[in-house]
Amino acid sequence: MSGFSLFEMLMTLMIAAIMVMLVVNAYGSLGSEATRVSDRLNAKLIIATHRQAVMAGASFSSATRDEMIRELILGVRPSGVFRDRVFRVSGLDPEALSRACRFLELAGGGDLEFDPHASQPAM
Repeated sequence: MSGFSLFEMLMTLMIAAIMVMLVVNAYGSLGSEATRVSDRLNAKLIIATHRQAVMAGASFSSATRDEMIRELILGVRPSGVFRDRVFRVSGLDPEALSRACRFLELAGGGDLEFDPHASQPAM
């Protein structure tokens, strides 16, 4: 009868354990990068919504980045032809919104701009 010796079985288990550690390590590092990419896309969504609202004639009463974002979460109504439309950022939980806001800054003209280096503090 032939089979695995104790040494062969230990070697097989050790190789399997090393392979599992490599896979877990590889997927663990992908999670943080995926979150960062998602946060950047959410920030661009906020900027796009802001620009569409401004182009449709909406005016913002806020002077800071965080207040402007809060207005977009609640929804803003433009005047003129699009007065029946509400521009709103929805579908983001508070944590995702806070992470996305790190990539937003308020430009000199009062527009939201994308900050690729995430130098802004979170909301």
